[in-house]
Amino acid sequence: MNQLRKNYDLYALVRALSGVSSFLDNEDTKLLELANRRFYEAYQATSMWPRYLLSAEPRTITNQIVSFTQDGFHILGAGTTAVNGLYIKNSSLTNSVISYTKFDTDATTALYSLIYSGSATTWNIIAGAAGDGGATQYANTTSTNSASGVEEDATISETGWTVDNGTSPAPSVRDLADVQEFMRMHRAQPFLNNSSMEFEFFIQADGAHVMNVSSDNDTSIYVTYKKELPAYLTTWDLNPNSSPPNTEPLNDITLVPNEFFHYIAHATYADFLRMDGQHDKAIIEEQIAEKYLANELEKTDQIMNNNTVKRRFRTYVSTQSR
Repeated sequence: MNQLRKNYDLYALVRALSGVSSFLDNEDTKLLELANRRFYEAYQATSMWPRYLLSAEPRTITNQIVSFTQDGFHILGAGTTAVNGLYIKNSSLTNSVISYTKFDTDATTALYSLIYSGSATTWNIIAGAAGDGGATQYANTTSTNSASGVEEDATISETGWTVDNGTSPAPSVRDLADVQEFMRMHRAQPFLNNSSMEFEFFIQADGAHVMNVSSDNDTSIYVTYKKELPAYLTTWDLNPNSSPPNTEPLNDITLVPNEFFHYIAHATYADFLRMDGQHDKAIIEEQIAEKYLANELEKTDQIMNNNTVKRRFRTYVSTQSR
């Protein structure tokens, strides 16, 4: 499901369907716009695309609002279980770079921090506050830093962490994605062995307004959501030998999600046929495209109907996930 295809392959398939060796420059531009339209249609076809679905991710809740965006990281899978959790951006810099801290339930006591070490591309997870020089629990040497202190210039690797003073295994460090669609909210981490209280919510301009939370205790909340579409195609990659790194869900001119690939190609060709006045052929090609998308949606529905992400168990006291 996470396979990615080259942008060039998409362009080559549209070209093959059209029976031409190349398009005019103005046609290339129009095809790009049509492909992006179809890309968005496929993305919107369901909330349950595994590529864009994240469950049980902690987020800050303030005045009953969970924002669509948050600058922070979710650390998970560490052998030292206390390290796992939500790390939010600090107001001060560490080694001239933005750092992130996991706080206790009082929202003021720093338990662990994610900091740039000041050495090459090394980031550390340390005990305590960012500037206190606590013992390094886990380290990563494949990240980038921001000497200017602007957090957008720093990229912290999700994988490749090693154990220092912490307990094996090393964690994953997941950058919090922007939310396209909130799906479920839980007080504690759901989908484990125990039930967790689930909240009702509604959407407004600044995020999800969560009902019946306790302002004294609920400073964070576990969110299941659909990630925002990260980017669109900006230009056609015309190099068949390009080797894009498979590190981004969609990277400008390089990568296209495999589950959308054939739908985008055939639907874009159908749009091209309409643009050329060949409406009968366009109808046939549209049907082929819809069949590809329906097959992918059926796979997703089969997977999701067999798990608990979409299911909700209600009682007169609470709504729970079991």
